[in-house]
Amino acid sequence: SPEGKRALMRNNQVIPLLEMLDARSPLVATRVLRVIHEAITDRLVTDDGDAYTGAIGVSLPILERMCTVGLLHRLLRLCRVPGGFGQDCDSALTIGGLDGWRMVQQQAALVLHSVCWGRDPTHARMIVACGGIPVLVGLLSADPPVNHVALDCLWAVTNLPPPTPKLDLCRLLARAKGAEPLSRLLGWAFFDGS
Repeated sequence: SPEGKRALMRNNQVIPLLEMLDARSPLVATRVLRVIHEAITDRLVTDDGDAYTGAIGVSLPILERMCTVGLLHRLLRLCRVPGGFGQDCDSALTIGGLDGWRMVQQQAALVLHSVCWGRDPTHARMIVACGGIPVLVGLLSADPPVNHVALDCLWAVTNLPPPTPKLDLCRLLARAKGAEPLSRLLGWAFFDGS
C-alpha cells in the first residue's frame, strides 16, 4: 500500500531503497522506481474519499529526504538508458513488451516528471543543477510516452518562476542541442500525429 511505503521511507529506509537502483537488474530497478513513485506522490481523492480525481500532488518531506541523499542523480542516470549500466547487464528481460532497460527508463522518467511538477519549484531547479537538461533533451528522441514526459519536464523547467534566469536555461538547452529534437517532436505532434 502507498501508506506502508511512505512509512518505510519515513523510518530512515531511504538510502537502502536508493542503493537498490544501482542493481544491475532492470526488474529490481523498475520495481524500486514504482515504489518511489508511489511514495512521493499523493493521489488526491474527492471529499467523500471514494473517487480518485486524477490529480497528483507530491509528498514534500519524503521527496526532500530522497533528493538530499541522491535521488536526482540516480534518476538522471537511469533516464540515460538504453544499455542502463553497460554491456555487462541483463538486458534480455522483457516487461510488458518493452525490453527491461526501456521500462526502467520509462519509470525513471515518470518519477522525474513528478519531481518537476511538484509544488516546490526548488526540485525542478535541482534537476537543472544536476545536469538534467541534456538528459531531458536526450529523452526527446525516445519513444512515446517517454518523449512526451521529457517535453513536459522541459516545459516545467523553462517556465520556473523568478529568480530563475531564463536566458541561462535557454543557453543550456541550446548547448545540449535541444532545438532539433524539440522541433522534430513538435512537428510530429502538430503535423504527423493528427
